[in-house]
Amino acid sequence: MLFSGQAGKPEYAERTRLLNQISSDATVKDLLQVTNFSRHLTWEEYCNNLLSYFAVLNPIGILRGFNTRTYETMYSGRVLFQQTFGHYDKHSKLLEGHPNAIVFQTLDELKSKMSTVKPGSPEKFFEENNIYSRFKSIGIEIK
Repeated sequence: MLFSGQAGKPEYAERTRLLNQISSDATVKDLLQVTNFSRHLTWEEYCNNLLSYFAVLNPIGILRGFNTRTYETMYSGRVLFQQTFGHYDKHSKLLEGHPNAIVFQTLDELKSKMSTVKPGSPEKFFEENNIYSRFKSIGIEIK
């Protein structure tokens, strides 16, 4: 499982806390690869890095909601382990029913869900969330 993103700064306190918990937990620490804590990769390096892992960990960030990493992971067909901070009324339906999306709040919940992963195809996520489908869901059909 990959973590590639920003951490270690005050604005990423929750993210850093989860990463520290994982790195000190004997049952999961060897499953996580942290490839960077800052934005030092080129776009090509970043994409190659993301695509070289089966699963991606996306802890809470400064938005405390779904961010770009959520969508990159889902569209790439990787398994997303998405930490949440409560219920996201506007976004939670995007991931419901998708086998590649595992939502959790705590390390214990993450650990219990890691063993149940049965990845599916990214096509379903794309079909339901491309721009045509999103507009159609609010009554606008793009031709």
